[in-house]
Amino acid sequence: HPMLAEAMAMTLDSELGNASLVTLALKGVKEGTLLLEIIFAMHYSAPRALRVDRYLPLYPERILIDRNGKDLSSVLKHEKLNELCQRVKKSTAQSIVKQVRNDIEQMLGHAKGIPDQLLAQRIKESRTRAEREIGAEISRLEALRARNSSIRTEEVEYLHEQLRATQQVMDKARYEIQALRLVVVTPA
Repeated sequence: HPMLAEAMAMTLDSELGNASLVTLALKGVKEGTLLLEIIFAMHYSAPRALRVDRYLPLYPERILIDRNGKDLSSVLKHEKLNELCQRVKKSTAQSIVKQVRNDIEQMLGHAKGIPDQLLAQRIKESRTRAEREIGAEISRLEALRARNSSIRTEEVEYLHEQLRATQQVMDKARYEIQALRLVVVTPA
């Protein structure tokens, strides 16, 4: 329903609740260490009839980086991070953010290239999947057309156009930051 779709878009596009600050006590990690968790959502615009999401799903990507831009996503998974983190009062969080603002901006700068690499890989895999699936249907129709004159050339051309349009949409896909979580390591 259009009203529901618009409400969902307003909620997702809102900046309210997209950033948080938490603390984390980890043995062996220096007190004051900053980690930044970033959630990226894929965006692309395509006619519903193309069903591009069959090949390029809209699921989010997550990265966790340290102050130097090192990707720690595989070391500390989202679920584990959720278990270990402690909330911080809003007033305390605001004063901490003021103190580490430059560090946060530097970390965001380090993070800029990571989603581009992820996106390039996802698009490559998705293009291959679309070429394989739509290509198989094209081959099937062409083989059938060789035996059956009722299969029109337009039907095969339509599938070729579907593949081209799907690939064009994929090429324009991009990631946008949806959420940030700053993690401050405290004494264990």
